[in-house]
Amino acid sequence: MTGGDESILVLALGNDIVGDDGVALEAARALREMLPNESAVDVLETTEGGLGMLDILSPYRRVLLLDSIEAGDDPAGEVREFSRSDFDKVLGPCPHYAGLPEVIALAEKLGIDFPSELRVLTIKIDPQEEFRQGLTDEIRRALPAFVDQAAVILNDWIGDNARNITH
Repeated sequence: MTGGDESILVLALGNDIVGDDGVALEAARALREMLPNESAVDVLETTEGGLGMLDILSPYRRVLLLDSIEAGDDPAGEVREFSRSDFDKVLGPCPHYAGLPEVIALAEKLGIDFPSELRVLTIKIDPQEEFRQGLTDEIRRALPAFVDQAAVILNDWIGDNARNITH
């Protein structure tokens, strides 16, 4: 891990034995291959969620979190971006699970270092009802747009002093 004042983390959440839920992990793997060897960007994959994310996120100044969300009525494959301010409000506490709003609130309450810039990039998937490896064709086709949007964010953070991330 890099950590430090200019540190950047790409954190992919998901589970690649639950079909399309592994799309963020696939995106992280693609980004890792695209990054220059001397990059100051750490790319991590995890099935961890909730309060365990505090330990992962706290050493970094900027974090790009990649995740899938269930599509509901919206089409699967749609990519959406959120910022830290989108998670400022805790809608309802749950004793069994802490989501990103709860993690942010706890870090602030306890004075734990937390990224000053947090962006969340999601891709919508259909509900996953069975264990299986691999992405559906629909999500496999949407993956490049997901990766490209992540690369745009990282290029913005890396700045002009570093080689841009490209395919």
